[in-house]
Amino acid sequence: MAEKIKNPFIHSHDDDCDHHHDHEPFEPADPAQKSLADAMRVSFMILKVIMVLMLLFYASTGIFTVEPQEKVVRLQFGKIIGEGDGQVYSQGWYVGWPYPVEEKVVVPITQQSIAVRKAFWYESAGATPGRGGPLNPEKDGSLLTGDASIVHGRFEVYYTIDNVIDFVENVGLVKPDDPRYQHLADIKPLSFADHLVTDVAEQGIAYAAARVEADDFIKGSFARAAAKEKMQTVLNELGAGIKIDNLVVIDSEAPLAVRPAYNMVTNAESERGQKISAARQQRTNLLNEAAGEAHDELFTLIRDYELAQSAGDTDTASALSQQIDAAFDGLRMSPEQGGASIGGEASRLISEANTYRTETVERVKSEANSFRTLVKKYRESPDLFTSRVWQQARETIFTGDIETLYNNGGQIYLELNTDPEIARQREKDRLEQAERDAELQATQ
Repeated sequence: MAEKIKNPFIHSHDDDCDHHHDHEPFEPADPAQKSLADAMRVSFMILKVIMVLMLLFYASTGIFTVEPQEKVVRLQFGKIIGEGDGQVYSQGWYVGWPYPVEEKVVVPITQQSIAVRKAFWYESAGATPGRGGPLNPEKDGSLLTGDASIVHGRFEVYYTIDNVIDFVENVGLVKPDDPRYQHLADIKPLSFADHLVTDVAEQGIAYAAARVEADDFIKGSFARAAAKEKMQTVLNELGAGIKIDNLVVIDSEAPLAVRPAYNMVTNAESERGQKISAARQQRTNLLNEAAGEAHDELFTLIRDYELAQSAGDTDTASALSQQIDAAFDGLRMSPEQGGASIGGEASRLISEANTYRTETVERVKSEANSFRTLVKKYRESPDLFTSRVWQQARETIFTGDIETLYNNGGQIYLELNTDPEIARQREKDRLEQAERDAELQATQ
């Protein structure tokens, strides 16, 4: 039997050794061995510290924050953690398990937009209005309207993710390092959502375009509500968790082949509308000049009065006539008719008529008073009164620079007053009187 090799550094007991030994710590006698042992002891300590730090760092990767513009869903071995509202984490700090035990899915909740610019638009390279031929299905997109016409359009769709759980389960996000999508020109987390919304938008736009006529579509009267409703219905059926916020029509055009003809019709309609607008403005200006702001109410009142007269309805005509008189007297419509004031030419004519009426009444009253005074004097002394009247008449006739002819008992007398001073004074008086009359008329 081979002799058992004993390690000089290991103390062993023989089978027949019956004594007890107290084991002391091993201290190598050789200094080189002692240095090696110390180095190994330090290395083990450093290794332990590094392992603890790595463990702490790994555990710290489970701590995550949620920004205000996003929501987070935690997946543990691919399964969503939590129940109900607890499945979605809003703004704040949270602690979870590190990857790969747990994965955090960050979902943006800000409004997103996608452009539908090629699906229903023509190829613009080398396109000339009026010279376009048949559409090329490989390059040209189009829409079919309710009157079986072809139109083109470009759109912008705005959406938000309003149900994070449905979105994560049924749509999902694209990871930037996913090799399956590196061929895409524009890779972003919401690429799946953008493609889905684009497809749904094209379906909704085509559905809504079939509900309007071509002219309405080109003029911007697109059934956006119907398109949004159709898009939202499809997304809800898919459980996408996406809400359509708005659909904007960027461009709407007629096909190139008929564009010049359509533009001619549009220009003619625009010119027609401008002329109608100008005519209405001119009508308004004329009516304002005629009766001011009350022209519509006054016109209606006069028209109803004329219709009542034509129909022989004397009671209605009389009542309307009283209303017209009251409106003209106060230069204002009644409160029941809006209370607008009457201005313009009607107000000026009424003011002139009122002024003339006042002047005439005052003149007649003055003449009546003078006549009564003269009658009284005549009755007191007829001969004396007659003599004075003739004397005043002669003074009036022969005063001034007017050449006067009068007949007395069949003989004609010619008296001329050629005094230049009298002529100048009468001309001065006439000009001053004309100036006073002009100032009086201006104040009225």
